[in-house]
Amino acid sequence: MIRQSLASFAAATAILAFAACSTTPPQSFGYRPGVVPGVTRDKIEAILGKPTSSGPFKVGGINADVMIYPFGQIILENDRAVVITIIKDPAYKGPFGAAPGVMNDQFQASVKAQKVHRRGHVEYYDVLVTQGETRTRDWYDPADNLMVESAATNANDPEAPYQIVAVNLADEAGRALLEQLVQTKLSGEFPDQHVQNYTSEPWST
Repeated sequence: MIRQSLASFAAATAILAFAACSTTPPQSFGYRPGVVPGVTRDKIEAILGKPTSSGPFKVGGINADVMIYPFGQIILENDRAVVITIIKDPAYKGPFGAAPGVMNDQFQASVKAQKVHRRGHVEYYDVLVTQGETRTRDWYDPADNLMVESAATNANDPEAPYQIVAVNLADEAGRALLEQLVQTKLSGEFPDQHVQNYTSEPWST
């Protein structure tokens, strides 16, 4: 049940609904270095191969495209990547050790251990879907082009720890898109996902 709830709220799940399906077989199974914000579609395919599916979507006033791979997805604007989302790759370790399955406390300790001044903001909200409720935490780090999605391991326990469910490598345009996605859910545009108890606050180290 927890695994289903976590998957339901992640940005990847919402965006998948907009993607046009294709039958092209995957040529890559894991994330590979070099696929970062700013690279072109051609460069992505040279590194990862063709996506399993792809297609256009729109969030608010933002028009984009999504490429689906076994490890997650890549969002493009003007044919360049703005968000790379890793949700399933056991070998992946991102900035500060961020990876799906890592406990949020462990990740935050790694950030603080760097002893470099950073600041950003974090958004807290609950997502209600057919499988149940998920308590969500989206941690934005502009200096490192990073947004880390975490969820409470038990939505019914206010003391439950948070665990990373998705790592987003996102430039300024990508972070704006991810924020717009949450706001779109908050406004009720996704009938199968209802966001409530939304708050946003700054963080710094």
